[in-house]
Amino acid sequence: MQWTRLSLRRRAREVTESAASAFQGEQTPRFDGLPRNSIFEGRGKELAEKVKHMSDAEWEKLSGDEKSVFLRYTRDSLRSSPAEVSEQQRRRYYETTQHRVRFNPNLITNPYQRMKCSLPFTMDTHGRKITVSEAMMEHGDDTRFEPQNAKTIEYAQIHFKQVFKDYISKRRAGLSTEAERRQIASMGQSLHHVVQSHLANMYKYADCKLHQVVKERASKRFEALKATKECIEHFLKTDGDDVHKSPRRRRASERKITSGIDVSAQKTIVEKLREQEDFLERLEVLNRLTSNKSFTHTEKDEQLEEYTDRLSSLLSLDSQQMGKIDAVQYFARLESCEPVDWAQRWYEKNLLYPLEALPEYQKLKSVIPRDTSNEEVTSETSQVAKKRIDAVVNFKKLLFSGADSDSLQRQRMKHLAFSFMQSQINRMRAKAMKYTDIDMDTEREAVARHLSAIEALGGDFANEEVVGHHKKIQEYVTQVMHRCRHKYTEERSTAGGGSDEARDAIALAVQKKDPVALKAEVDKLRLRKRAETTLRLIRVLEEDVKDDYKWHSLFDEAQRPPKLPLPEPFMYVSASSARELDDIGQADESLRKNPFEKHKASWKVTLFGTNVALPTRPILFWGTGVHTVQQALAHAADIARRKHNPPSAHSDGSDDGDGDPGDEENPWGWRENPRGIDALP
Repeated sequence: MQWTRLSLRRRAREVTESAASAFQGEQTPRFDGLPRNSIFEGRGKELAEKVKHMSDAEWEKLSGDEKSVFLRYTRDSLRSSPAEVSEQQRRRYYETTQHRVRFNPNLITNPYQRMKCSLPFTMDTHGRKITVSEAMMEHGDDTRFEPQNAKTIEYAQIHFKQVFKDYISKRRAGLSTEAERRQIASMGQSLHHVVQSHLANMYKYADCKLHQVVKERASKRFEALKATKECIEHFLKTDGDDVHKSPRRRRASERKITSGIDVSAQKTIVEKLREQEDFLERLEVLNRLTSNKSFTHTEKDEQLEEYTDRLSSLLSLDSQQMGKIDAVQYFARLESCEPVDWAQRWYEKNLLYPLEALPEYQKLKSVIPRDTSNEEVTSETSQVAKKRIDAVVNFKKLLFSGADSDSLQRQRMKHLAFSFMQSQINRMRAKAMKYTDIDMDTEREAVARHLSAIEALGGDFANEEVVGHHKKIQEYVTQVMHRCRHKYTEERSTAGGGSDEARDAIALAVQKKDPVALKAEVDKLRLRKRAETTLRLIRVLEEDVKDDYKWHSLFDEAQRPPKLPLPEPFMYVSASSARELDDIGQADESLRKNPFEKHKASWKVTLFGTNVALPTRPILFWGTGVHTVQQALAHAADIARRKHNPPSAHSDGSDDGDGDPGDEENPWGWRENPRGIDALP
């Protein structure tokens, strides 16, 4: 006997295992060295018959030697006659041999060997696994899904196995197997069709169930949002000043919500706007002190484009700041994730992904130079992930385009900037009206003296006296502004206005030096601010939930196939064009019939891979609606039917269709037309 290195190593390992088991006194099942005789075959067959009806407890009571005999017999049976091994015997065999590498069925990778051993296998056809065909998926319907069909298919498979077993036994006996082969072929074809249709219906049913679950979850989220919003609104209404009582303020807050200003950018925007308004207010007072006129804008001031650019540079989104809001924490707790992750997902869904769907973004992505140096190393998924990360990092660069751009984001920013400018101009007009009742004659005379002194000194800012005069003028401006604000604060307090109640309460607590009352008022003010911010975000989230629910409700409409495509160049064909096309076709046909001249391929119009006959008559489509398409199809079907069934002599050229029994069964005449679309005019 010739020993190889592998066989020697295997034999040494077996001897070592047997010696170790004998030394430890264990009785392990042995799979090698069993006698091949009739006694072993009879014992294995007897055990195999018992295993068919054996429970788990009885199987555990079997000794290791009996299990070894059963496993050896079952292994030989699976190799010689796999159809005769029952499901129970296979289950016992596979459960027991999982612990042995030699008998592990997972190591058998060849599909043919797995098929011989009755193991589950998958056939690959050019890299695409066999699954439900697209045609069966198109014909699938969720209303036709019946769970009881699974049992019927299972019984049909058992019947198929029984017929196959009869075929095997007849073939071994040398009898004719033609009937069984025919039965197996017909049963296999019908069983395959039934299984495919059942799976297609089941997948469609699962999709509908999934969308139903999503809609139910969206409705629950909407109810939770509604309840939370009602609680916050009740808190705001019962707690002193109601910020949403005034219709003007309510409209302003709704405009902010619908505009979609990011939460983390509100503080920065408000600070910048306050700085602007303070500067404009100083200009207003200075103009009244010098020329006794109100401040007016000129053409050299900031226009809408510059205002839009400056506002776009202020907008940004920080998920860390957004994660501190109560509503974000609430929904993150509902979805059992971190608030920062929830805020990041909300940002990607509402800002990043719609941005990537814009054609401007696609154009921008197409002109970016590609780096092909490490293209072989990086996979497609890592490139996609890298693009996502780059899009998040460079969000501000990609979102806001230049002033000459006419994109959707630029229009949105212009709308935001216009609304901001309108509100700012209205506020500045209201502030300018306050200074009409302020007496500033003393300050005006003092400012006039300082201006004359500046003119006498030459107005050079390098001179310290000139700078001192300018500082005095600024002090007078500040005095007038403080006097105006103090006057209107007193008027508001005497009129009982509630907008500054919180500030007055805090000032009163500071005057009384009561830290407990001061802490209570500050906490109260902080709660109000947080409630207002949460209410704004809840309204935005409500719109998101409504959009999700609407999309899932219109899923059936989205699943419908597209309308019949019509060739765009032939929406309108004039009579001269039709005559010219007909002449071209006739000349081409005569050239093709001439055997003495070289003939090039005739010019054909193809639509989606199908040759379309050139129109020989004028065509005029009034749009591409459903009614127009139906009329065109009915017209083509009528011509095809007249070609196939020419009018008889007694019909006098009239075809009313009453005597044709096939009109209702086949109204468009598709099956009677063997040449397809080429036969249509």
